[in-house]
Amino acid sequence: MGSRRRDTIGRLLAVVAAGIALTALVATGAASGSQKVDTGVVASVYDGDTLTLRDGRRIRLLQVDTPELGSGECYSRAARTALLRLAPIGQRVVLEIDPNLDRTDRYGRPLRYVKRNGVNANPNSSANTRHAPMMMRPI
Repeated sequence: MGSRRRDTIGRLLAVVAAGIALTALVATGAASGSQKVDTGVVASVYDGDTLTLRDGRRIRLLQVDTPELGSGECYSRAARTALLRLAPIGQRVVLEIDPNLDRTDRYGRPLRYVKRNGVNANPNSSANTRHAPMMMRPI
């Protein structure tokens, strides 16, 4: 194979590789900056899937549905305790929007992934409390 042809094939492969990399960045939201991040300090934890920040915002954890506290449902207290452990009162948390899901629930609460020290509270809050993560788009 000639030197010129190898150069052409090499350039073509480089362009294809760059296109694949750009497509992957756009698909993950990295290139568009669609991963919106905010922070807040936890003021209270209502139940296993809702907390209030010091600035008054009431945050609903994305893709988690726990028993309502005071409903008499099993594990409602365990769910709240799990969220308190992952997002303690007085601690700063990171709030992330999922660009593929709704930003608020039907009650107007912001829907967010909640992280503290790099740990995502959303899937971890359900690990030992007998409730399951929601795998559906919130209403």
